Amino acid sequence: MRKSALIIAVSIFLSISSSSYAQSPQISTGLAWLNSAQTITGNWPGVETNEYYSTAAALDTLYVLQPSSSAYTTAFTWLSGQIASPTDYLARRIIALKRAGLDATAEMEGLLLYRDSAGGWGINSGFDDGIMDTSLALQALHAANYADTTIIYQALNFLTSHQNADGGWGFVDQDGNQVSNTYYTAMVLNTLSLYKSTFIFQASITNAVNYLLSKHNLDGGFGSSPSTVYDTASAFDALVASGANISTVAPSAINYLTTTQRADGSWEGDPYSTALALRTLASVRPNLVISSSDISLSKTMPQENESVAITATVHNTGFDTASNIIVRFYLGDPAA
Repeated sequence: MRKSALIIAVSIFLSISSSSYAQSPQISTGLAWLNSAQTITGNWPGVETNEYYSTAAALDTLYVLQPSSSAYTTAFTWLSGQIASPTDYLARRIIALKRAGLDATAEMEGLLLYRDSAGGWGINSGFDDGIMDTSLALQALHAANYADTTIIYQALNFLTSHQNADGGWGFVDQDGNQVSNTYYTAMVLNTLSLYKSTFIFQASITNAVNYLLSKHNLDGGFGSSPSTVYDTASAFDALVASGANISTVAPSAINYLTTTQRADGSWEGDPYSTALALRTLASVRPNLVISSSDISLSKTMPQENESVAITATVHNTGFDTASNIIVRFYLGDPAA
C-alpha cells in the first residue's frame, strides 16, 4: 500500500451531500416575497432605485436561485423589451442576454459607441466618463467574452487611475470632488476581480479591499454608518470575489443580513435590496479543503496485507457549516 496513492485519492473524493445545500429559511421566505412583488408585466417597482435596476438585480438573483421559474422568464422578457440607450442599461441587458445564451451583437455595438477617447464610459456618448458606467461596461464585455484587450486595458486603466487615495471610488460631488463610498467601491472591485488573472493591478485591488474593510461597522454591516443592506451585500460579494481573507468580518456581515430581514421576507420592503441580500446569502457555502499534510497513516511504511489506520483532517474555509460529509479512500484508480 503506497502512501502517495492514498493521498491523491483522498484529495479528489471529498464531497458534501446535496442536502447540505438546501435553501435556508431566510432565502426561502425572501424568494417568496420577491416573487410576490413582481408585477404582472414582469418587472419589479423601484423603491431604493428605479424599476429597471430593481428588475435587473432581481433577474440576477433568480438566475442563481430559480433560473427555470416563470418569474425569471417574465422578468427577462420585460428587461429585453426596454429601450436601452445609456451605458448602464445596455450593460445590464448584455449580461442578461449572454447568461441566457442569446445574441447581444447589436447591444455590444451600441455599448462600444458610448466609449470615448479617455477609454471609459459615461452616461451618454460625449459625456464625461463615469466610474459606475465604466465598471458596468467592463462587466458586460466580460460576459460577452469580448477579446479586444486594448479596449479592456484602457477601461481598466481609467478605473485604477481614478482610485482615490483612501482606496475607494465614488460619485463626483457638486464641488467636482470624487467622494469614496462603499457601493461604488464594491462595484469597481468586483469588476477588477473579473480581470485579475489577465491584467496586473493587485495594488488597486488591495487598496480597495482595505477601504471596504474600513467600512465594516459595529452592527456587522457595511457602509457609511449606519450600515445598509445593499452596501453590506455589495461589499461582501466584492470582498469574496477579490480573494481577500474576510474570516474576521464575514460572520457579523452574514448576521447583519439575516437579522435585518423583515417578517414578510423582504429587506426594507425593497426589491433591489432584497435581491442583493438573497444573492449574497445564497453564496454563503462551506468550502472543504484538505492537503497532503492533513493525511496521516498509523504506520509510515505499510506492507501488503497489513492493516493501516488512515486519519484525515478536513478544514472548512467557507462561511457556512457543513454536514453529511463523505470522505472516500481508494487504492489505485477509483474510476478503474
